[in-house]
Amino acid sequence: MSVIGIDFGINSSFVAVAKAGSVQLLITITVYELHRKFPLKCQRAVNAWYNNGDLNNFSLSNVTFGERQRVIGVEAKTGGVNNLQSTVFGFKRFLGRRFEHTHLKRVPFESVKTKNGGVGIKVKYLGHEDIYFPEQITAMLFTKLKETAEDSLQTKVQECVISVSVPSYFTDAERRALLDAAHIAGLHPLMLNDTTAQLLLMPFPNMTFLYQILLKERCHRGLRTFSDSSMLIKTQCKPALAWGSWDCDIKTFSVSVLSCYSDVGLGGQEFDAAFGRYLFNQFPPKHNLKGIINDRRGFCMRLLAEAEMMKKQISETASELPLKIDCLIGETGVGENTFSRAEFENICSSLLNDMEMFLRKCLTDSISPTYESLFFCIKCIYDSDFHKDLGVTDIHSVELVGGSSRIPALRLLIEKVFRKIPSTTMNPDEAVAIGCALQCTILSRTAGFSKIWNYQIKDIQPFPIKLVWEQSIGKIETLIIFPKFYSVPSVSTTRFTCPSSTVTPISFQVAYSASVPQSSKKIGSFSLDLKHHNCKPCMFNLTAKLDIHGIFSIESVTIIEEVENWNESNSSSSKKEQWRVLKDVMVKWKSFGLSRDEIDEKIKKEVMSMAAADRNEKERRVCQKALKKRFVGIPRKVKT
Repeated sequence: MSVIGIDFGINSSFVAVAKAGSVQLLITITVYELHRKFPLKCQRAVNAWYNNGDLNNFSLSNVTFGERQRVIGVEAKTGGVNNLQSTVFGFKRFLGRRFEHTHLKRVPFESVKTKNGGVGIKVKYLGHEDIYFPEQITAMLFTKLKETAEDSLQTKVQECVISVSVPSYFTDAERRALLDAAHIAGLHPLMLNDTTAQLLLMPFPNMTFLYQILLKERCHRGLRTFSDSSMLIKTQCKPALAWGSWDCDIKTFSVSVLSCYSDVGLGGQEFDAAFGRYLFNQFPPKHNLKGIINDRRGFCMRLLAEAEMMKKQISETASELPLKIDCLIGETGVGENTFSRAEFENICSSLLNDMEMFLRKCLTDSISPTYESLFFCIKCIYDSDFHKDLGVTDIHSVELVGGSSRIPALRLLIEKVFRKIPSTTMNPDEAVAIGCALQCTILSRTAGFSKIWNYQIKDIQPFPIKLVWEQSIGKIETLIIFPKFYSVPSVSTTRFTCPSSTVTPISFQVAYSASVPQSSKKIGSFSLDLKHHNCKPCMFNLTAKLDIHGIFSIESVTIIEEVENWNESNSSSSKKEQWRVLKDVMVKWKSFGLSRDEIDEKIKKEVMSMAAADRNEKERRVCQKALKKRFVGIPRKVKT
């Protein structure tokens, strides 16, 4: 089993490998790609630059479809400016979602509605138009990350741990779509929540986050070693502000998640959009933008890119910076204004207010559920009151994760809410990929990581799951199968009664009972055919499962009846013997996601067609480069 971890983000992705007792972040841009960007005389400097590691060790989640090949990663963003309609980005937002998704209005590429109501992306590839599912495009990115890991490990990669960014709002359909994408790329992954992956790094002190991690024997902040079962338990809050969304988890050092909340409308891109609108309004009225801007989509992309760059610059310095808006329309002297950090915070004041309300909600609602899986860790914090809410004084430390967590106003806001100075001991960009790789070492018992083999994680399901069916005409019954913040993985057995139907099967719907951000509540459906039974109401036992990926499934449905003349007071047998199983009912569970045939078809297209075209184009460029190098000195020799 190859030990790698992948952090799949909306804007960028990271890949880490574990070997020789350390975890390394891989540089996802190759020397070959660097040579294409630099002239031959600079190749020696490029090789030294690459070997010294002075590169961005991430891959942008962008895919550009061209006339000869597809380009993935950083080059897709830089080279896709002139090919916006065939450059796909932000496709993680479309996984497992319906076509009515609101973010489709913000993208420059064309989208269509598929037969099953999902999202299809129309691009021009190899000279003709084609439609690709978000799962296929995600698989293309996974294929590139897998190739990067294979080059480092010198072996084939099939099993890995993939972390999805801010998965607390990832529904069952989205998780299934991500698994389908991994299978198309030839991976057999374990999905791990990103905030949970970051939790794996908390007990390890003095880590070097850029390229190598050295695992120490002692735990974080004076905690005992992993072999000691009486490890102290301290509560920690982990706000994570990524480019696409905002997440806050409250956890304990007993490796259990207490609460998890997300808001997809409070990500780093919202800061970019707010500041981009401010930049647009800075153009003087004399400039008729409608007449100047021929390519509206390209202008919007350049505007957001400039806003993102200025956001990063103003977060690093407290001095005033000039507004560089003349380059957006190709004119000089458009405006000579400056802006300060205070003005930036004033522009984003509404976002900061929403974040403050969000943090207080996460802190207030971090009450222990009534199920037994988290009883131990809560009892260690509150010996007297089991249901007491977490207070500010109960938070031991606050750790910031996510690229946009570098915004100074956000750090001051977190310090105001939690009354503690937030810590930045982890690299906010790379922590997720490293945590995924560490989880893979735990599962595979990798040599060199024996000190963390017994380190286990208890994750939660943030949304309650309910069963809905029609008890009688006009009467809808609802039954909670998994309550909010239920532990994952887990199995639940629920008992319910419904009348037997002699005409048509009874249909059941499984859905989330809470509001799901920008996604469908429906998980799946099944039906029971009871026409061969009597007309009396039937009692059922439904066994449902949440697997390690957080995906829901129906394990079994059985018809039971109460045993006659069963006396609870006189019976010495177990109470379970009060009920007797009559028969198992065949259930056909229908859920979202690609079928096995569709996945095989996409795999064949990925491996046989698209990957072959990429290899041919790569070989053509290598031969072209070698030919130029061979004939570069011929004109000089002819003259002499």
